[in-house]
Amino acid sequence: MKSFLKIPLLLLFIFSFSCSETDDDCTPVNCTNGGSQTVDCQCDCLDGFSGFDCSVQLTPTTIKITKIVVKKFPDTDNGYFWDPLNSSDADIYIQVLNSSKTIIYDSSIYYEDASGLKIEYEFIPESPINLTSFLSVNYIDLYDYDEFNSDDLISILGFIPYESSGGFPTTITRTNSDGTFECDIAFEYTW
Repeated sequence: MKSFLKIPLLLLFIFSFSCSETDDDCTPVNCTNGGSQTVDCQCDCLDGFSGFDCSVQLTPTTIKITKIVVKKFPDTDNGYFWDPLNSSDADIYIQVLNSSKTIIYDSSIYYEDASGLKIEYEFIPESPINLTSFLSVNYIDLYDYDEFNSDDLISILGFIPYESSGGFPTTITRTNSDGTFECDIAFEYTW
């Protein structure tokens, strides 16, 4: 009778031990958007992503512009020099406007005799430009500084800083609707 009892106890012990091994095993998860799998088969997501597989893109709480590079703009004013008195090119500076068309950045520098042909001009704000409306169109206005006359508006470029898919690019390139004004815009995000 005692030997009959030993066999079921031995089977119960083996079954319990093998179940505990399968409880520790887990099904691997395919982590997306740069997430990495942890030892317990979860995903460790990068900033800005969540969900069991990091597939959910979060909306940032803030987006800031850290740099704007003007890459292209009209080299002439309809065939004429931007500064006709001096027969010279534009003295360019930029303004950034939010969706309400309120100026949120006005560059303190300008580039004298700037050429709109394949030369890049960097505008780096002293502190990042805090965007308050990053789900709507914001604007970059490019001006020709004139010392004695009113400044000439060269071109306007509209851009939406954030899209709900595609991740969080550190730099985006945007061109205005007629293809004459192009900028690289550098961002930093917080969540």
